[in-house]
This record gives sequence, structure tokens and C-alpha cells, in this order.
Amino acid sequence: MDSLMYVPIQSSSESSTSVSEPIENEHWFTDLQSYHMNSHELHDKQELIGLLYNASLKAAKGSQKFLDDEDATAYAKAYIDAIDTAKHDTPIRLPKRLWNTFLPKGKPVDKYLKLLTDY
Repeated sequence: MDSLMYVPIQSSSESSTSVSEPIENEHWFTDLQSYHMNSHELHDKQELIGLLYNASLKAAKGSQKFLDDEDATAYAKAYIDAIDTAKHDTPIRLPKRLWNTFLPKGKPVDKYLKLLTDY
């Protein structure tokens, strides 16, 4: 007998647990590859993650409330959203009043602003 373990596959009607439905997009893998091949956009998203992290840290250190500071919390939540958007292309929520406070000076910021959503 070989060293591989064989596991029987149950159909969804035989299984007592729920089975997720197949993905409707037949080209999901190609779409995923195309998304990740756009290195400029992926780089911008990764850079935004770092900017939001540093903004949260700076806001927290500059406040007596530390992480309870409203701006530090907003940046931290946006940082978490930015991690998710890098993986799943979801919106990054950040109050509009903070949009230009953490972006690098003297650099084009439109590439970052298009990723943000006001709440």
C-alpha cells in the first residue's frame, strides 16, 4: 500500500454540513492573475498600508488618549481595511477630513485618494 491517504468525497446531499456553492465566474483564476499582475496598483495599495499604519501610530503617540484618540482609531481601522483591499479589492473607509493629512507631500496623491471611501 502506498503512503497516500485516500479520503472519500461526499456529495452535498450526503453531507450533514453545508457545502459552499461553486464559483459562478469560470475565469476566476485568470481574473485573479490579472489583478495581481497589475504591479503598479498593487504597489500603491501596499504603500498605502504603510502610510495608514504610520499615521495611526503618529496620531496615537501625539495624543494623551493614545489609541483611544479618534484620529488614531480612524487610521487604524483604515489600515485594516487597506490590508483587506490589497487582498479582496474592498473599499478603505476613512473620514474625508483625514484624507490629506497623512499622504506624502510633493508626490501625486490621486493614486491613493481613488482607493479611499468617506464614512
